[in-house]
Amino acid sequence: MKQKLKMFTMIFLFIAILGFGEQISKINYLNTEIQNLKAEKIAVAQKIDNIHENIELLETISYVEILARENLNMVYPDEKKYIAANTNINIMEKAENNQEFGD
Repeated sequence: MKQKLKMFTMIFLFIAILGFGEQISKINYLNTEIQNLKAEKIAVAQKIDNIHENIELLETISYVEILARENLNMVYPDEKKYIAANTNINIMEKAENNQEFGD
């Protein structure tokens, strides 16, 4: 009888240790997952901040003016635009670059 009780106790302890080991492993996995998600949250928050900064910049009149002047070659009605005749930029190369950007 003592032999069976001892064997039952050993089996019970073995199963308990295995179960405890699984729980520790799962806790470690979940802690790692939490750390990864926190890092991802920080990265997403930084991207959101950058997007908000870009939105604020795009809403400023001076930035819209810069875009209009540089990309659309717009000028004020009383303004004259001068283009330098002697440029080192190959015209074909410039046209190819504009096509790459969808212009």
